[in-house]
Amino acid sequence: MHITTKGKYGLMILVEIASNDSEKPVPLKKIAHQKKVSEKYLEQIIVTLSKAGYVRSIRGARGGYVMNVDPASLTIGQIIMVLEGEQNMRVCSGEIGKCTRQNTCPMVDVFRQVNQAVSQVVDHITLADLVQRRREKCEALGMENLNTVFPEEKPACGEG
Repeated sequence: MHITTKGKYGLMILVEIASNDSEKPVPLKKIAHQKKVSEKYLEQIIVTLSKAGYVRSIRGARGGYVMNVDPASLTIGQIIMVLEGEQNMRVCSGEIGKCTRQNTCPMVDVFRQVNQAVSQVVDHITLADLVQRRREKCEALGMENLNTVFPEEKPACGEG
């Protein structure tokens, strides 16, 4: 499974919104500033998340986004599937569509095993689990405010 920046940033957006303990909506501009990511790019991603029913927008000067579903009921696998669509490896393994070389290709079984292993992980971790992991990591670093912006912080995974 290949996860693009769209998938990574989509997960990041949802973790930020789901981590919000206040009743106030989270502005996308705030997430873009904190994470040093293009607001325009995040706008494209949030549309997909909104259409999937994961978040809803609140209009107005104090508007932003709030969760529209319980984070504990939303798996990472569901989120990635909405953001990334069907994966090429799933086509190659014969899980989706039909490969003309499926009967003779030695990689079909390998890709099928890889897909099953990835699914075992992403289909059993929820958005609530990610929020909890984030809190634990921040607490371990002595960070009380999860919204702290570090000027020296660079985008993750060499995306910057």
